[in-house]
Amino acid sequence: MNNNHPQTFDDIYDHRVGHGRYQRIAYFFLGLVAFSDEAEIITLSIILPAISKEWNLSETQQQLLGSVLFLGIFFGSLIIGPIADKMGRRFALIVSVSLQLIFGLGAVSIRSFNLFLALRALLGMTIGCTIPVAVTYITEISISSYRGKSQVFVQAFFVFGMIYAMIISKLFMTNLESGHWRNMLFAGAVPNLVVLMGILFFIEESPRFLAATERFQDSFNVMNKIASVNLGLPHRVISHEDKEAIRAWQETYFQTRDKTSFLMLFKGRNRRITLCLLFSWFGLSFNFYGMIFILPFVLGGSTSLVGEVSDINKFFIVLFGEVPALGVAYYLLDNHMFGRKKSTIFGHVLSAVAFFIAYFCSGTPVLIFLILARLATKLSFITINPLTTELYQTHHRALALGFTSGVGRLGAVLMPVVIYALFDVNKSLPFIAFGGISVIMAIILAFIPYEPLGTQLDEIIESEERMGDDVKDEEKYLLTS
Repeated sequence: MNNNHPQTFDDIYDHRVGHGRYQRIAYFFLGLVAFSDEAEIITLSIILPAISKEWNLSETQQQLLGSVLFLGIFFGSLIIGPIADKMGRRFALIVSVSLQLIFGLGAVSIRSFNLFLALRALLGMTIGCTIPVAVTYITEISISSYRGKSQVFVQAFFVFGMIYAMIISKLFMTNLESGHWRNMLFAGAVPNLVVLMGILFFIEESPRFLAATERFQDSFNVMNKIASVNLGLPHRVISHEDKEAIRAWQETYFQTRDKTSFLMLFKGRNRRITLCLLFSWFGLSFNFYGMIFILPFVLGGSTSLVGEVSDINKFFIVLFGEVPALGVAYYLLDNHMFGRKKSTIFGHVLSAVAFFIAYFCSGTPVLIFLILARLATKLSFITINPLTTELYQTHHRALALGFTSGVGRLGAVLMPVVIYALFDVNKSLPFIAFGGISVIMAIILAFIPYEPLGTQLDEIIESEERMGDDVKDEEKYLLTS
């Protein structure tokens, strides 16, 4: 360990508990949260044309179906942060996943548009709850050298969820406008049962959260359990000296802090970070989910931009651009030339170029550049998660991720109205909107003054200087590169 400064939670956790079987189990089941969420979101996008045809929905009703899920995600993200930061990550996950299973299965037999709309909104709320907590938990149980890579592992399950949605669409849908869409809804909701069982039987509470909230003995017990799973034998790895160091760490970083609140996200060093991330999450949600929403309409039907390939096949060919994004993110996140911030900016710039070129193309080149755009957008979506969680402290990390990503989901809420208006003017015009938003996001992210790669979670230098009620933005991360 580094003897030049007092031992922190990271020092003790990294060297005593380490990385092993427990983290791999947690990555799997928390990855299944992402799997289930992606399957639910893409399933709704795929069946939307079929529902619209069967129920003879107006354009306004289609927009509502496209928006209400993300409106629910927005509210869920706001609600879950304070709960997870007070009651714990595991509790928040169990409640959220249970409700997601109930609302997902409940929509299968619905015959009323208004009731179906309400259940989609409630399902969106549960999705908004699960992802911020899952990402926060993964960040907190990973050792320092695995924090970036762990997010890539979890994000890979979004891709697996997409593949699962592709498989069940092939099983139940004849094309994008006809098929057994209720069966597809049922199949999309079932994975949540596996997630719930996994969390109940295999996942412990975050030991970092427990220590930060002064539940020291619980934290020590969990760390010993995780170490035992990793080493394959019962071990008590946390010594008396370690316990005292963790208590001192908690007192140094949390004892004098304000209570968790949304206002904390706009104080001191957090102010600029929060504002930049709010705009970035907004634009990223608009683009990421906008592509999923518009592709069935852009690629399907007699006026398809890319020729005669089956409309469902074209949809998934574009989404498969997410697969290579995982490898790119895995390489860039822990590369000191890129890190979290520059990797996200790089994704935005690359997606802007691809969208602009796609606008001027027709036929097969459109498909090629949309695949590249999807790769780049997914890259930014992967890297912004560790960027967000590592820029905030444990006592409001879930709140910060839930708030910034949740408010950002308003981009997805507004997206259908904007995209439909552009689509009515020109089928390719949404590409210009996506490209322009990507450029703006790249510029905004450049104003974040910190790169969390190479830092310990929670370790910052605070300025004691105050000017009236204004808090100077003078806190800086301790770089340990």
